[in-house]
Amino acid sequence: KKYVEKIRNNSVFKKKIFLLNYIKNGKDLINQSDIVLISSQEWESFGFTAVEAMARKKPVISTNIGGLREVVGTHLETGFLFEKNDIDGFSEAIIKLSSDERLRKKIGLNGYERGKQLFDVNIMSRKYKNLISQGY
Repeated sequence: KKYVEKIRNNSVFKKKIFLLNYIKNGKDLINQSDIVLISSQEWESFGFTAVEAMARKKPVISTNIGGLREVVGTHLETGFLFEKNDIDGFSEAIIKLSSDERLRKKIGLNGYERGKQLFDVNIMSRKYKNLISQGY
């Protein structure tokens, strides 16, 4: 955390970069964001934060750890996915999306459509019901 704080403090964007701890109602924060970053470095069983962002048409830049790869989908189409230690790729994607509103909206909309097709509560409930009915 101290390393990230040092980078932020030396950045020209330091007044626009916020490092937060746990937030009870993260949806409100996502609504205020232009881009959602998920920098998980260890196992993520399911990318719920990514689903929440995609439901709000926010582009996601994420590591490809665990379930995040499945949720975010195709790199450069429905979001950005990087290896856990790819700091350069991650930061380049942030700069690219920050400076290109059209691309930001396109990736956000593509992610939204993916989320709607795969992670809608009615679709997921039906799929779980079918799995259970088949004896899984």
